[in-house]
Amino acid sequence: MFVTKETVVTALTGGGTMNGGLVITNLASQLAWSSDYSQSSTVGIQDGLSSGYWYSGGGNIQLIAFSIISVMFKIHCPGAITMMQMIRARFGAFAHLTFCVYGLLANIIVIGILMLGGCQNIVNLSQGISFELCAMLIVIVIGVYVSTSGVSSNYYISYLTTNALLIAATIFSFTFFFGTGDPDRTPFVGNISMIYQLVTCRKISSVKTNLNGSYLTFQSSESLKLAAINVIGICSTVFLDQSYWAASVVAKPKEGLVGFIGAGFVWFATPFTIANTFSLFYLSYGSLYGKDLLSPIQIDQGLAPEVVASQLLGQTGQIILTLMMMAAISTTASAEVFAVTSIVIYDIFAIYIKVLVFIRLAIIFS
Repeated sequence: MFVTKETVVTALTGGGTMNGGLVITNLASQLAWSSDYSQSSTVGIQDGLSSGYWYSGGGNIQLIAFSIISVMFKIHCPGAITMMQMIRARFGAFAHLTFCVYGLLANIIVIGILMLGGCQNIVNLSQGISFELCAMLIVIVIGVYVSTSGVSSNYYISYLTTNALLIAATIFSFTFFFGTGDPDRTPFVGNISMIYQLVTCRKISSVKTNLNGSYLTFQSSESLKLAAINVIGICSTVFLDQSYWAASVVAKPKEGLVGFIGAGFVWFATPFTIANTFSLFYLSYGSLYGKDLLSPIQIDQGLAPEVVASQLLGQTGQIILTLMMMAAISTTASAEVFAVTSIVIYDIFAIYIKVLVFIRLAIIFS
């Protein structure tokens, strides 16, 4: 891989020699949006812990289902680089152009969500940084990230990123459940029995859809609604996103199958762990002192993770959460940039414009 001559194909497909482990970590980091950590914690606080579970579970079903498509795509279209090439071969130019438009729109929407959500989270965690400056810094980071590496290098960086995200989530979780809290401020930290008592004595007054108003029940209609919305909504950001089809191209059918199934379970662990940890801390703290850390409006704004991380680990917690946000933004955005590059080069430039350009110029242009 490191001695292969760089071409457009090797730059965008990695030579098709990736193993299942790298595909798992790449897809897991690619699906890890910065908003996942704030949103999963928010719904866990508002509607109970089952909402955090369904938020995480609703996002991995698509990856597991996509594993079947990945195998068939690689078997029946071994030479295809993008989903649109398959569409053009089967349905012709009009359908090909239609899917090119939808594919590019899907990538633009994902990048837009990443930029807006990521900037807002980082602004909440930082002191004195403006939204505009944060957006500029993220663009610079993403630009350096993708311009210095092809898909091959990106997969190894995603491996490190996924491990870092899992380690960060584990630090928060172990600190809360097994650490030692401040006896005067957070005596429930590290005391699972006290956490259970504090959460069970607190009822959901505003949400009457949970069984007995409990935060710990799975019998919650709001949670089931969230599950349905996630399962249906995330389908568009997976099946129409070229970056997931690219993960099928970089590996053999068996490795792709293992990669998509494994990625679904690996990705599930991070937002579910963060949701449980932050939600239980927030609910325990509010139950102990009779007053929540945030108002309902502030919770809706996604401020809970920043406040809980600060209360749990102080400035260290804020730094860890900020690094998690930046890692999630960088890996997902880089995958979207490579996806747009593939569509522009193979489905627009090569087919309809037919202009001879140097390989490097084509990549930079995309």
